Amino acid sequence: MNRGWSRLTGEPPLTGSAWRGVTNANDQTSPLASGAAPSINNNNSSKTNKNNNNNNSNNNELLLTPTLHSQGLRRSASATGGKGLFALTRFQKGEVVFQERAVLDSCSAEDSLFAAFTSEVLQEELDPIWCLVANFVALLDQPGGPTTEALSRRAAVDAFYRPRGSVGSADLPGAEPYEELACHMHSSLREEARSRISLSSLSDLLHIVRLNAHTVRVFGLLETGGTSLESEGLGLFPWLHLTNHSCAPNTLFSATAANNNDKKKNTNNNNNTELLSAQSPRAEMELRAAQAISPGEELHISYLEPHLLRLPAPGRRRVLRRDFGFDCRCERCVAEGG
Repeated sequence: MNRGWSRLTGEPPLTGSAWRGVTNANDQTSPLASGAAPSINNNNSSKTNKNNNNNNSNNNELLLTPTLHSQGLRRSASATGGKGLFALTRFQKGEVVFQERAVLDSCSAEDSLFAAFTSEVLQEELDPIWCLVANFVALLDQPGGPTTEALSRRAAVDAFYRPRGSVGSADLPGAEPYEELACHMHSSLREEARSRISLSSLSDLLHIVRLNAHTVRVFGLLETGGTSLESEGLGLFPWLHLTNHSCAPNTLFSATAANNNDKKKNTNNNNNTELLSAQSPRAEMELRAAQAISPGEELHISYLEPHLLRLPAPGRRRVLRRDFGFDCRCERCVAEGG
């Protein structure tokens, strides 16, 4: 039992599609006031007014554009609202559209957990969200100051944020447990770690994770016997974050990581995706075309688990509204009259 979540709420932790994010909102503002990451180009620091919010969003898009174009992708207005990710070139069914590593995940967090949290809380079986927070605190606390990579990753995490109440991030049902969890986590931090991240910043980070984190399949081996293990973690992926939902998605993604104890690369038997080695333990995501995709076509993923996609339109919309705060207007829902 993942008591790190359920002991506070009486409910199981959110995993799988319940962590997947709504990507239609465009304006972003820097939330992580305590130890907030400077922008890669120094123009994306904390913003408080509407004009600065727009500039911040534009700067993020300018940074992404050259790299997206090199992968045959562009970001543009979506027919369902906001912006989406579009193909500039043709992708055949099964072809890899792009791969990326998580800017923040819950993997390989043992050292981070011991550095961030008190021994009392570490005696419990913690949900992956605790590991993700510990890894974020580790980005804030590096000997000699953060590296360029750490600063860039912190800026990327910061770019996920959307003000509460904006499109796609409205006050979703059940938000209170996240505030309770933030308070519990913050009080469980060691004194030095607590000085590096404020309660409001930790709450903002959980808000980011709630809307945008994706499930990561973590593979590893027992130290004795060589028995393989599989568990679930969480990861934040910037490009995947740009991809909107459809109940008839034209792409499929898988996110995987190797346990830090692994000494060699493993293979996901489902799709032969090469996993990360112990030397590069961050989670890795791969997006593949589920069908032929033409130039100009928007890429879509599903925020719903496969069994939920079999529901009729009213049922799917009800789940999406409950978990993500939006009414689905994808082609399938419109065609079904939901």
